[in-house]
Amino acid sequence: MQANGVASSGAHAPTVERLERDEGALTDEQRMSAVMADAPELAALLSELQGSLAEVRSHVGPVLKEVRAPCAVAVVL
Repeated sequence: MQANGVASSGAHAPTVERLERDEGALTDEQRMSAVMADAPELAALLSELQGSLAEVRSHVGPVLKEVRAPCAVAVVL
């Protein structure tokens, strides 16, 4: 057992170094490549989101058009 109370297995933990990226200096293609390397599932999620958004727009769009149309009701006094 080590002095800090943690059992020593004899193996050393790997050293992890974080590198900061300046995404502003990258082209769109380089940014997409970095995203795909870091999180390839995002492409499928983005595609699903775009499909859902198109569906919502196709349903909500006509309703909004009707709501925003001027009222054609005649008032009789």
